[in-house]
Amino acid sequence: MHKTILDSKSKQQFLMAFCQYPYRAFSVHELRLRVGMGEGKIKQLLSYFTKHRLLNTTEKRKQKYYQINRFSPAFEELVKIFEQSEKNKNRDFLEKTLLSAGNIRFAALTGIFVGLPKNEVDLLLVGKTSPTKLNDCIKFLEKLISNEINYVEMSTREFKDRFYGFDWFMKEIMDNNPVIIIDEVTKKLEK
Repeated sequence: MHKTILDSKSKQQFLMAFCQYPYRAFSVHELRLRVGMGEGKIKQLLSYFTKHRLLNTTEKRKQKYYQINRFSPAFEELVKIFEQSEKNKNRDFLEKTLLSAGNIRFAALTGIFVGLPKNEVDLLLVGKTSPTKLNDCIKFLEKLISNEINYVEMSTREFKDRFYGFDWFMKEIMDNNPVIIIDEVTKKLEK
């Protein structure tokens, strides 16, 4: 790996956010919150790592999203370097935000959250939520990613029926490598 990729603490901190969540795509705004850097520094690092092909970009409604290039020769090495940080990782603040909306039993990030802006659904929620709290949660997430979020909410029963009934809608979501951040449904059924 090229020595300048990790030659500063800010570059290391920046890349660690991507390596902890390699399937996630991030907006500039979310990166600012995750790594605690100013927008100018974030944009400088995004430009640098995009130029070195460590980051891929996607776009939805003129808003750019960045995701680590898992096919980069440096990716595996970076994951090994940041592996220790992964073990000490706390709950993702997206998980905390979603849990504040009610009794969420399953949550999958897809669509724009995983670099697939053309998908119809960005967020799948399973459980019982408070409409007011869910609305606040969605508004926060939309502000975080600087874009509208298309989400689907369903009951645990409907989810199980569709998930295990090979429903085309569920298959489309699950076949696109969603980031599952809450799972109290399928793990219990697998035991």
